Order: sequence, then structure tokens, then C-alpha cells
Amino acid sequence: MDNGVVQLIETWFAEHDNDGDFASGISTLPYSVIGPTIDGGRVIFATKQRVVSTIVDERKVSDEFGMIARYGLPGETDLHWIRKLIGPRELLFLGDMDPVDLMVFAWLRARLRPKHVIHIGVNDALLAALRISSTKTLSIPCGPSEQQSLALLKKVLPDLRKTVGTNCAQMLERGAKIELDGIGRDRKHRVAIARVVGAMCKE
Repeated sequence: MDNGVVQLIETWFAEHDNDGDFASGISTLPYSVIGPTIDGGRVIFATKQRVVSTIVDERKVSDEFGMIARYGLPGETDLHWIRKLIGPRELLFLGDMDPVDLMVFAWLRARLRPKHVIHIGVNDALLAALRISSTKTLSIPCGPSEQQSLALLKKVLPDLRKTVGTNCAQMLERGAKIELDGIGRDRKHRVAIARVVGAMCKE
């Protein structure tokens, strides 16, 4: 575990709790959880529960895959059961392309090490798989606290460009972001995300 990364992220979330989309230790908000049925496979961690619901409804991921969904930074007490549910499996992270969710990804990667945590979107690869060539109508401005956090994001996620891709990294540097809800405004887009994520899970 990288204690420096964890401490920086936890301190930022604590100092900016409920400032924009930053939220930490939300004990009153339940997780949506689906446990995997076999020892193999992967587990998806998503920050948007509606996307996970669509993946399940469309049966794009077989029952062997587990899913965890909730926004915000997980709490210290969540780690024990998250580790048990993941077991020996890889964790696939699906979240917004914004500083908040990317810090959650960095936190999970540091806290769950040596377990393998893979970022599957929103990033350049996911947008390409969805055949989205222009992000003009999808991108929105980062909030003030998110813009202030960009320097910290680069510090706790030094491989940011590799993680989200060149185009998404440049978008963040311009102070813009893409949320999963922006891509999945209507059901057909959520189904497309479900299809792509399902394919990734089978790789």
C-alpha cells in the first residue's frame, strides 16, 4: 500500500466533504453489491449504480462476475468486506472521467495492493469502443473544487495519461470532464456501455 497516496487522497476528501462531488465515508448511503458465484472471474467497481443495474438487466456479464457500486470514497471499515468479496479476482473500475472518481480509483489501487485494479472507463479506450468520436456534447466543466484538485490528482495518479488516454487527459487539463451519466442519458447508451463492459470482462 502506498501510504503517501492514501493519506493525500483521504485528507483531500475529508477537507472537501460535500464540496461538489467530493464525499467520503458515506455510512448512510448503501452499496449495491452482487457477489460472484465462482472463484474465478472479475469484480466491477462502479461509481454509478444505474450503470451497474443496466449491465445486470441486459445480462451482458455472466453470473460469475461480481459488482460493487456506490459513489464517493469508500470508508476504512469497507475495506475488509471489499477485500473478501474480491478474493483473488481482478477489480475493474468504471467511473466518471473526473478528479473525484479518478482519486477513488487511485485510492482503491493503493489500498487493495497487491490486488490488481484495472481502470476500464471512462477513458479513451471506452469512448473508442462506444464509437464516440466527438466529446463536445458529452463534456462539462469541472467544478471549482475539482479544478483545484487537478494538481493533487497528477500527484496521486502519476500515470494519469496512461490510465485515461491522451484525449481524456488533455480534456482534464482544460478543466473539463465526462460523467457516465452524460454518456448514458438514455437507455440505448447505457445498454451500449453494458455491452462494452461485458466484453471487457470476458477478455
